[in-house]
Amino acid sequence: MSKLKKTHFEYMGFLLPFLLALICIVSVTQSNYQAMLPIPMPQELIGEYSYDGETWMPLTEEADLSALNGDLFLRGTFLYEMLEGWQLNFYENHIGAIIKVNGEMIYRDDVFENPDANIKFLESACARKWYATLVPDIGPEDLIEIQLHNPHIYGNKTAYRDFLTTLCSDPLEWSILELNLAAVSDHFRNLGTLFVASSLMLLGAALVAVILRIPVGNTLLKVGLLTLFAGGYMFFDTLDVSYWNELNVVNTYGSQLCMMLAAYCLCHFVSDALTGIKQRMAKMAMFVSTVFNCVLILVSF
Repeated sequence: MSKLKKTHFEYMGFLLPFLLALICIVSVTQSNYQAMLPIPMPQELIGEYSYDGETWMPLTEEADLSALNGDLFLRGTFLYEMLEGWQLNFYENHIGAIIKVNGEMIYRDDVFENPDANIKFLESACARKWYATLVPDIGPEDLIEIQLHNPHIYGNKTAYRDFLTTLCSDPLEWSILELNLAAVSDHFRNLGTLFVASSLMLLGAALVAVILRIPVGNTLLKVGLLTLFAGGYMFFDTLDVSYWNELNVVNTYGSQLCMMLAAYCLCHFVSDALTGIKQRMAKMAMFVSTVFNCVLILVSF
């Protein structure tokens, strides 16, 4: 292999990881666009909120609904009527919810503990997911009570606001929201599937290169792993993942782990492009990052 061809091959080897990283970055910036999707049949709660169940304040767009302030209690009426058998859809960003209509509970998330029924907190129930519950006839005079619970002391600060802004309803047989989310998510999921399939070919080529002792085997291995993890992240991070896979803990850990490993593979490419003291510093930074990621994973479990 001539020096010129070898240089071109190295440039192509570095270009692909950065293109994959760019796609992942764009996907990450869209991770909270659940609350900005055009909802087919929007629903709005008109009323007031409280953090202690005693002091009530008007529920407005300017209201401080931070998920880091403890449980949020809401009461009021829905802006639009709903018929019996309709679905009330909402998005939960690692929180739990209890919903009552005229004092009758129609939904209770497993994130809540219930000592009377011997129900304990389920970690697997705490994830990013869309959920729906059937409702009775709800008119403008019916009292709606909602309690939102955040079991974490960090992150998802806007989770309560996301829950309220994604409230929507539709008849059960229409599945308007599910179809709407699928229309947005299908191309991301298909692209992720394509990446995973491509990674298997790259990893196969890397194995052949190692067996034949071809020097490019190491580069093919890194590109294959990066493609695999980038594809896995796009596959697990789609909006409607909770509709076709009810293992929410797998969806959550799968997307985060793939993102970490994709970033780790990308760091390998960067460090390989450096020399001398810069390369040693880059490898040390990678080692420290890996240790922190391992600690974060252990703490999460």
